Amino acid sequence: MGIVFIIALVIAAGVLLWCRRVWCRINRLQEPLSESYAEIDGKLRQRAEKIAQLVAVTEKNGIQDGLLFITWQDVYSRYAQAATLNDSVSAANDINNTFYHIMTLVQTHPALIADPQFVRLQLVICDIDDALRPGVDAFNDAVIHYNQSVQRYPDVLIAHLFGFGPKVWLELS
Repeated sequence: MGIVFIIALVIAAGVLLWCRRVWCRINRLQEPLSESYAEIDGKLRQRAEKIAQLVAVTEKNGIQDGLLFITWQDVYSRYAQAATLNDSVSAANDINNTFYHIMTLVQTHPALIADPQFVRLQLVICDIDDALRPGVDAFNDAVIHYNQSVQRYPDVLIAHLFGFGPKVWLELS
């Protein structure tokens, strides 16, 4: 009975050490995510402000796209009030989708292209996108490494036990 107890104790200690190792590795993988997102957060906020101005110019030109204005209000408030990294990235992705929705409106409303303020804002947003690209790539690389770690068996068991889930990609096209 004593040998069985010692073997069970050794196995339990091994499992606990493995759990701690996995937990520490996942925590270490979260640091590059936070750091790379912090580096691009200011530019993303600047981009969101310019897209807000673009929405205002679109409205000023008499374009009545209810979906755009309702979506924009919701997306922008979610972005401003995001509490977690995933919430912030999801809202930033929705802002990106709103920008591309505005770009599709250009095809049906040529008055937008004729507006110099619209064209200037569009160019500023493109410049911000160019400046964001390396940071977005670094963030998405960190997301890939993190997601691979929390979705690999048997590490996924520990990840779910401690509430680690996959992170959202940042879409910037």
